[in-house]
Amino acid sequence: MPALLSKVFNWKKHPAGVFVLALPLALIGFFSLALKAWLHWKLQGDAVYALMLAVGLLVLAVALIPAWRMHQTSQRLASLARHN
Repeated sequence: MPALLSKVFNWKKHPAGVFVLALPLALIGFFSLALKAWLHWKLQGDAVYALMLAVGLLVLAVALIPAWRMHQTSQRLASLARHN
């Protein structure tokens, strides 16, 4: 148990442990905004929050697509290196 807690909370030794906490918090925030946007649009007929959600998703896609492509390329190169 202490080893697991060390991996999650000791970010100096295990920097990837931050994602164990950050990803669920980001998903909760995204779904909260999506629910607020849907309720605001449904109850008041105003699409302001839906527009904010769409712009946020666009910014997220623009930020993450290059990193995803770089990850795919590195996986392909690692796979080629293992076969050679």
